[in-house]
Amino acid sequence: MAGYSTLPSHTPTPATVTQPDSVYRFPSFEYGKITFATSFSPDEQLRFNYNLFTGQMDMINSEGDTVQIEQIKELKFISIADHLFFHSYKVGYLEIRHQSTVLLGVLNLLIEAYPVIGGRSYLQQIKGPKSDLYFKNQSSYYFVETANKLHKATPSSIRKLFHDHKKVVKAYLNEIKLTLNARMIL
Repeated sequence: MAGYSTLPSHTPTPATVTQPDSVYRFPSFEYGKITFATSFSPDEQLRFNYNLFTGQMDMINSEGDTVQIEQIKELKFISIADHLFFHSYKVGYLEIRHQSTVLLGVLNLLIEAYPVIGGRSYLQQIKGPKSDLYFKNQSSYYFVETANKLHKATPSSIRKLFHDHKKVVKAYLNEIKLTLNARMIL
């Protein structure tokens, strides 16, 4: 049929496609702090929220307007309430999920998805009011090691980062058949 294609395995299903309540990670803008690469952190607390559509950090400025934080290489961390975001100039804002000798962070974005119709995916853009648009969360995991070097979270990067523990890492990966990808849930 014209306009239809076979359903690829990664195409969202009705259970994985939702209407977002907000374009933001948090229900409201929360107070937080910025930390620069020099470890300098201004005393002033500002109100921040992570924009899932743009992948950028927004804040409320002194005039009460919502503005996007400028992408600069010197920016390293933004804390929002009890959440920590690592800023990579190349990748974006990674929400830190685990801290040890390396950090584990996730880049979350909302991407437009197409509803499944009769077991097939409608490939053209949905026309109509915004209520007809569907989105899904796309998560990409990264390890952040010393000197802020990023590694996509994969079994090979685990082996590389923890090379001093080859046997334990290999046994662990074999035991649980660990797959670190966009569907990983912590």
